[in-house]
Amino acid sequence: MGRKVASIPNAVAMIWLTRYGVDVFRKDHAPAVRRLLNDPEWRHLRTAPGRI
Repeated sequence: MGRKVASIPNAVAMIWLTRYGVDVFRKDHAPAVRRLLNDPEWRHLRTAPGRI
């Protein structure tokens, strides 16, 4: 079982899909989601400190 590390609103998920081609609902896109969550521009989405 994992822990909650981020909260991604649907509007942000759509921005990521259209701007970066990253689908937060696809497991094979997990590395790209992790990269975006570690980006300083999107750090406000993280719910846990540190890097993901």
